[in-house]
Amino acid sequence: MQFEDGMLDIETMGMPPSGALVGLGFCFFDVKTETIGPKFYRAVNLATSVRAGMTMDPSTVMFWLGQPDPARRAIMWSTTALDQTLREFNEFLAQHCRPRDLRMYGNAPTFDLTIMRAAYKLTGIECPWHYTNERDFRTLRAMYPSVVYDPSEKGDGAHQADQDAEFQVQHIFKIKNRNKRAAA
Repeated sequence: MQFEDGMLDIETMGMPPSGALVGLGFCFFDVKTETIGPKFYRAVNLATSVRAGMTMDPSTVMFWLGQPDPARRAIMWSTTALDQTLREFNEFLAQHCRPRDLRMYGNAPTFDLTIMRAAYKLTGIECPWHYTNERDFRTLRAMYPSVVYDPSEKGDGAHQADQDAEFQVQHIFKIKNRNKRAAA
């Protein structure tokens, strides 16, 4: 099955435009069938992100120090280099879609997608999706404030990019169902 929509979530040790990437989570989805498709997750070695030219921010590092153990452990000992992660992600996307046609959602593009574009540029690897296909989950969520968005529903509340991406897709499905009920 070829997918047209995907949700990206990243974890960083810095802020846009070039916050040091430490986690990349993604899942394909089909809003019509409410299907979550193939998923991708990599913890990224922080040192390789910094060597590539990405930046760290003290307040972001302090934020991570205050996160639950599962969130910190998910990114703490990664040995996967930034460039390797991006190449593997590109290969994964190519297996399941035409990357240039993929509608890539981020929470919000000025964070997730901006930092990802910086990572691609700094490593010299081509960003696989077209910028005109970038979508903003945060704006979509704000358009439907009556559909409660409660990240504590995820369980442990840890910031893990793969779980966050899937949770955000589940919220899109809730919005769709709210609209379906309103139209009935």
